[in-house]
Amino acid sequence: MIKLHRALMAGALFVLAAVPAQAASGIAGSLGLNGVNVTSTSADLSLPNVVVSSTNSITLSAGTGDFAGVPNLTTFGATTVDVANLTSFTLTNAVWGSFAATSGVVVGTPTSGFLNIYLLGTFTPVSGPAAGPASVQITITSAGGSVSEAITINAPPTSTPEPASIAMAGIGLAAAGLVRVLRKRSA
Repeated sequence: MIKLHRALMAGALFVLAAVPAQAASGIAGSLGLNGVNVTSTSADLSLPNVVVSSTNSITLSAGTGDFAGVPNLTTFGATTVDVANLTSFTLTNAVWGSFAATSGVVVGTPTSGFLNIYLLGTFTPVSGPAAGPASVQITITSAGGSVSEAITINAPPTSTPEPASIAMAGIGLAAAGLVRVLRKRSA
């Protein structure tokens, strides 16, 4: 049995060594930002023509991957999220790079106090890795006249989150936990 495992591992290593290395696929990592002085054209975020703007978007935590060097409080400029024209969304920083949306969708059913948006586009760094596909997830909340905005850039893009898939994953994890608890009790 040990000889079979060694033969399989040697075969896998041979295949990996024979496959040519792929070229760098562009920027990779994630970065979170928050909107500053966020305003909305309506207190009701579920309206199909709502526009949410911020005077600035700043980083409040460390990024990962190629975004790891972006310091806290780095500004990416003013943002405008026009639900009727999601492809107009951009983020720009003269030192780190820019994101331009090419498509977008509202995820789930917006409510008067919650709006979730997923955008696909390209992040173009000023220097370093090549430009590459990226996604931006924007979560906007409104309560008591106050509007807040959280933005996450992911390169390469993450898949569009589907509320039903998230719920099913949660149910699956809960079921796996229950099975584990029941097995421990019966042992």
